Amino acid sequence: MTKVLLTGGSSFIGAHILEILLLSVLQLIYNVVLAVRTESKGQEILNAYPKSNELSYVVTGNFSKLGVFDNALQSDPPFDAVIHSASPFHFRSTDHKKDILEPAINGIVGILKAIKQHAPSAKKVVITSSMATVMKPFSAPVKYTAEDWNPVTEEQALSNSGLAYLGSKIFAERSAWEFIKKELPSVGLATINPPAVLGPVIHHLKSLADINTSNAVIADLMQGKWKNGAPLTFTKLWVDVRDVALAYVNALEIPEAVGRRFLLNGGYVTNADYVAIAKKNPLLKDKLPETVDKEEITDPEVDIELAKEILDIKFRSLEESITDTITSLQRFVE
Repeated sequence: MTKVLLTGGSSFIGAHILEILLLSVLQLIYNVVLAVRTESKGQEILNAYPKSNELSYVVTGNFSKLGVFDNALQSDPPFDAVIHSASPFHFRSTDHKKDILEPAINGIVGILKAIKQHAPSAKKVVITSSMATVMKPFSAPVKYTAEDWNPVTEEQALSNSGLAYLGSKIFAERSAWEFIKKELPSVGLATINPPAVLGPVIHHLKSLADINTSNAVIADLMQGKWKNGAPLTFTKLWVDVRDVALAYVNALEIPEAVGRRFLLNGGYVTNADYVAIAKKNPLLKDKLPETVDKEEITDPEVDIELAKEILDIKFRSLEESITDTITSLQRFVE
C-alpha cells in the first residue's frame, strides 16, 4: 500500500488524478489523503467515492500560506509520496507580487518544507508546473524542450499581470529544484509542465461560472457567446486533462521519472477548431457562428518525447477532448 498526500484533489486536474489513484487496476494500490482548503470540499470528494476505504482528507486552509501543509503531513503518517497538483491560474491582480508571485512560490516551497520536517519516509514528489516555464515570449525558438527556461525576470514579472503569471510558474519551479538539491536530496522530484488543459469535468462544479480557465473557451461557445463571431484564439497549445492526470501518477510510479521535467502537449487548437467540432453536436448548432476565420499556427513545436517514452503517455485527439468536454458540461446549458 502506497500512501500519497494529494493537494488540489477538488480541482479540475486533481479530480482526475484522484480517480486514477483510487480506481487504478495497476499493481500498486494507493491510500490517499487529500489536503483541502475547506471541510465542505473534503466531504464533497468523500461523497463521490462512498465505497472507498482508502480515502480521507485533512483541512489545511489557504495553500498559499507557508506552514499550511504541516498538519496534513502529520495527520496520518507515514507518507510515501506527495502529488502537489494545486496551482493558481489567473491573471486578476492589483499587486502582482502579493496576488500572483508569492502564492505560487509559497505553495511549492511550503509543501517541500513540510515534507522535510514531517515526512521523512517520503521518497517522491510530483508537482504542477507549466509550459509557461519554458516559453520565451520575446524570441520563441523552433521547438521548446525540457532544457529551456523562460527568461522573464522578477522586474519584468512585476510590470503586468501576464508576465506575473509567467514569472510565478518560473520562480516556483526553480525554487522547487533548488530546495530539493539543497534541502531534500533524498526525495525524487518530477514536474508536470502542461499548456492549456482541456477535457471533461468530473469534479464538483456548481455552474459554468466556476469552470477552469482553459475550459472556459468551450463553456462560452456552448452558451452562445460566440454566436455573432468568435474571438481570436488566446492560446493554441493544449493537452487533455486525462493525459495530464496519468502523467502525474506514472511519474510517481516510474523510477526513471525522477529529476525530470515533463512537457505535455496534445497539439494545436484554434477557435475555428472548437467551433467545427462543437457543430457536430446537434444541441449546439443554434449557439455557434456560421463561419470562423482560420488562424495561422506560428507556435513552436514542443518536445514531448520524454512524456511518451518514460511516462508512456499516448495523447488523446483534439476531437475526443472537446467532444467529451461538451458532454460533461451539457447539463449546464440544456
